[in-house]
Amino acid sequence: MDTSTLPAERRARPAVDLAWAHAQRRQVDEALARLLEVENVAPEHIRNHRLVRQLVSGLVPMQDPASLGYGNWPSG
Repeated sequence: MDTSTLPAERRARPAVDLAWAHAQRRQVDEALARLLEVENVAPEHIRNHRLVRQLVSGLVPMQDPASLGYGNWPSG
């Protein structure tokens, strides 16, 4: 199915739904990948969509601190 004629928000919605599903399964990397797809298709959707904001705020605590670069910081 060719979705190129649909508005950006309509093309982005399936990726938001997939990101939500991955987040529910605690598949952080997959959820973030879907959200990056949304950002490429409809950047305003990332900033303004309530579900996306909830997803991001829920994914941050699930993120592995080492993958964020904090693991190599000196303590104290």
